[in-house]
Amino acid sequence: MKFLIFTITIITFQSLFSQEILTNHFEGVVLDASTNKSIPFAHFTYSKSKGFTSNEKGLFHVAEALESIMVKVSCIGYKTKYTELKANEVQTIYLNRSTEKLDEVLLIYTDEKKELLEKIIENIPKNYPNEKETITGTIREGVFMDSLFQDTIYNAEYDVKFNKLNYSIKRKSGNLSLIEGNAKFYKKHDSIPIIFYGVLHSVHSHDIVMKRNDPLNLNKLDDYKLTIKDTLPYDNLSLIKIAFQSNVLHGNLFIDSESYAIAKGEYWLKGKTSAIEKLNGFERNERYFSVHYDKHLDDKWRLKFIHFLGRYTQKRKNEFQTFYLKDNFIIRGYKPSKELISYNNTLSYETPGVLAENVVSEFNFPNDRNKKFEKKLKIVRFLSKLSFEYVVEAYPVSVQPYSFDFPFLENNVKNLVENRKMHLAFSNDYFYDLSKSLQIELNITKSISKNTLYGYSLGVSKRINLDPYGKFNILLGTHMGNRQIFDNPIQHSFDGNLLIQGKTFKRGEVNIYIGQKEYYFSPQVSINSRLSHRLNLSLGCKYFSPFNSYSSVLIEDVKGLIKKSSSYRIGSKKIIGNSLSYGIGLVLNL
Repeated sequence: MKFLIFTITIITFQSLFSQEILTNHFEGVVLDASTNKSIPFAHFTYSKSKGFTSNEKGLFHVAEALESIMVKVSCIGYKTKYTELKANEVQTIYLNRSTEKLDEVLLIYTDEKKELLEKIIENIPKNYPNEKETITGTIREGVFMDSLFQDTIYNAEYDVKFNKLNYSIKRKSGNLSLIEGNAKFYKKHDSIPIIFYGVLHSVHSHDIVMKRNDPLNLNKLDDYKLTIKDTLPYDNLSLIKIAFQSNVLHGNLFIDSESYAIAKGEYWLKGKTSAIEKLNGFERNERYFSVHYDKHLDDKWRLKFIHFLGRYTQKRKNEFQTFYLKDNFIIRGYKPSKELISYNNTLSYETPGVLAENVVSEFNFPNDRNKKFEKKLKIVRFLSKLSFEYVVEAYPVSVQPYSFDFPFLENNVKNLVENRKMHLAFSNDYFYDLSKSLQIELNITKSISKNTLYGYSLGVSKRINLDPYGKFNILLGTHMGNRQIFDNPIQHSFDGNLLIQGKTFKRGEVNIYIGQKEYYFSPQVSINSRLSHRLNLSLGCKYFSPFNSYSSVLIEDVKGLIKKSSSYRIGSKKIIGNSLSYGIGLVLNL
């Protein structure tokens, strides 16, 4: 027994010890050998496909289950260096600068300019992957009150994975899955709006090769002035630095002189502000981003690093506040992928990362302010799950023959033949997401022609995605509700007062509607297509199955600012029949 306990103890200690040394840390700084200044965004490659990048201060850090790693360090404008990193030691790496200057050549509105850009675009299928891959990476994001990035509002770090498809096809968006994240808040005042503008999806929106950012759009080539600056060495390659400028943006492209692959692109431009952001007093100002690609052993260039800086202003209480956003997106690894990440496992573009369920939030201010801040976050989390749909619907109805006598009318109200009509209505739907695919829905419908149709319902719907990016989906739902459908009004004029069902009408003229009131069960289906990150086009059909229906009359004032009305049941005969509706509408996501 003692031997058994001893053995278990030894195994436990060995297990704990092995776990403790499983991960070693490699860290240090990259410096210019001649100036001792830090070199930002130097690329480290090791173990064939693994890699990491120094930050904007030249600092690097990586964790591995090895005692040492042999790395290749490269940066545009510097000679490539091979060196060994030792575990748990702070190391300094010096790179030697190497730049070969050329005479500046200015190409404006010439065939050479178009020819050069055409070669870059023509060689994209050869230079970049043509098969889908799954890539893992880390986003480090910070929002600050000052341009020196010292006065911190919040910091966040997200581990993500995403798919990249065939680079020969232009793409503007893609799927991205948030594995886990941490966000820490340092300031409460007026910081809520800015935390919803992180660039979790910059891996797609800032991939200048796949997105074909200007000036890679040949249709807009004449809008740019192109200047060849110089050549710079990078990882035993010779890169041509090309400057471009238009009325709205300017930047540089670094092109491999042999393959015409883009190794790096950097852009300065003014931010675009949406209409919703403007209503909130929010404005995107200057933006800068640089995108780095790295050449791999299969001679394919792959996304390596994205650096983003943005300045924003917001008007609050007649005062303007300025915020600064900084993001570093570091690609950790890649592998071939047969299947794409399921859309139900991806992060919606409009969902703020800090509000995602798998992000842990920490607060660095007093407890009473913590509670208020958390309460605001819960409110915004709730609002982020809301969406609205505005639909124009067509209701084909049949009006059966009827005849009714009313004590206040000399002649009866009648319809002698069956009529078929089309009622048009506005439908407002309010959705709340219970999950990525399940949502509850409140519907309110009102006819365009007054008082011929009104209804409301509550239901549940399930979203079935038809593609991995969620661009097309089918919404299947079931509702229960109440509605009223009336025939066109009959006008009745009178002198003095008119007493109907205990209500007195004094306006001298009323509209009389004859129709149907019913409770119903309604299966529904709609096909949705995403037009933008916040807007979807919807085509839908509803089937109505009444289970409690009766004929009814509605009487309403014709004149007056505040109109009086009276409604009451007049029989069980079915006067108006409708079983289907068809609609087209727009869905707006908050």
